[in-house]
Amino acid sequence: DNIFIVPHGINLKLFAQNTHKSRDIIDKLNLQDKKVIMYVGTISELHGSMVLIKAIRIINKKAKNTVFVIVGEGNLKPKIKQYIKRYQLDNVILEGKVPQQEVPKYYALADILVIPHVRRIDSELDFPTKLLEYLASGKPVVASNLKAIADVVGDNAILVEPDNPQALAEGILQLLNNEKLAEKMGEEGKRLVRNYPWEESARKLYKIYKHLFLLKKIR
Repeated sequence: DNIFIVPHGINLKLFAQNTHKSRDIIDKLNLQDKKVIMYVGTISELHGSMVLIKAIRIINKKAKNTVFVIVGEGNLKPKIKQYIKRYQLDNVILEGKVPQQEVPKYYALADILVIPHVRRIDSELDFPTKLLEYLASGKPVVASNLKAIADVVGDNAILVEPDNPQALAEGILQLLNNEKLAEKMGEEGKRLVRNYPWEESARKLYKIYKHLFLLKKIR
């Protein structure tokens, strides 16, 4: 009776209001007429940034007219820059950190969103909040097959073996080569995330605090 579970929640309205593609960002990043694969978050080993950049090298041998946009900062960024330069991955854009209120505008530009987290002792239970943001954007997701992620998305995302650039590349290519599947997964994900409004999470958290406060007074 002393353990309470409150699911993550997000502001669904924020993503519903940002479905139109920003011409300013398209022009700035030169995304015209390209398939956009995007990662938003921390650039680090734990978040699978090296796995992603290696997967991009594989994808570039099999797909054309693609661009990879990495939004965020992190301690692995210098190493990622070196890898990009070494293998001439000219279709990778390191956009850096953007204001939180601007993030939905970037999601709207993506054709595919990725979560390449690696497997570690605690990563099976580490739930990335951006997963809900990805789903709310209505875009298909390719993610590492970790318990916390799989429990939420079920069949509504392409789940791939963690720490495996080849598997990640194949998952992304599967969606690039199947627009109907990509569109279906995007729509299913958007329906799924309706179960995670932040108002509901806040309501449950309030009830828990109220219960604990009353319990303390009784004691």
